[in-house]
Amino acid sequence: MKSTILAITALASLALAMDATPRFIAVGPGLVVKRENAPYEVRGNGKLFRRSCDQNKGEVTLTCPAGQQVICNHKNGQYECYIKNGAAYCKSLGFQGELYYEDKNHNICCSHACKQNDVQCKNKLNKLQNAKAPCGP
Repeated sequence: MKSTILAITALASLALAMDATPRFIAVGPGLVVKRENAPYEVRGNGKLFRRSCDQNKGEVTLTCPAGQQVICNHKNGQYECYIKNGAAYCKSLGFQGELYYEDKNHNICCSHACKQNDVQCKNKLNKLQNAKAPCGP
């Protein structure tokens, strides 16, 4: 009798262990579905959101200067150049690459280089950078 109950319990636990139904584990306030074969499943079956323009097509049709990257503006469906590397962008314009800052309007401001011993020029540049003085349109 004991061995019959033990065998039934062993078979039931084996069946539960081999079951592929989703299990839930608590992660913070919500519950997350956990599957044993999750690393082998195909992810991203559908699009998360609709896009008004294709990023790959934008990179082929539009060429941006140094320090900029093509992005898709979802508001108007147009491709634009966005500054990703301020130092490279300023160098491409002929300024000192290390001396740039972002102003209050989120424009990249390129500064001219100061001479090594010109303390007054360096102080002026530091004040502009700390104040985030507007430089763009």
